[in-house]
Amino acid sequence: MRIDLLTLMARQKIPNALALSKASGGRIPITTAYRLVRSEGQLKGMGPLFEALCDVLEVGPGELFVRETAVIKKPVVRKTAKNAGKKAATTTKSTAPTKATRTRAP
Repeated sequence: MRIDLLTLMARQKIPNALALSKASGGRIPITTAYRLVRSEGQLKGMGPLFEALCDVLEVGPGELFVRETAVIKKPVVRKTAKNAGKKAATTTKSTAPTKATRTRAP
């Protein structure tokens, strides 16, 4: 099992492990980011466990994990005619729920 890390990093225009660590605001240590990038997302320690859990529970990896925190979006800078000569207004958007919920069909 692996994380599709390089594809996801490219989509966000994150070029390397250092940039990944910095983009996380310190939540991903540089050593962890480097190890994940270098192994191309291979989950060497936990991969077999996740695969076994998926097999036993008859679910895919997407069903195994539930996010319990809100998605943190980067600030969006909006320029308007009113503040064109001033600093641009900055807002933060988040469309994710504050707590993940999951329903499973019987």
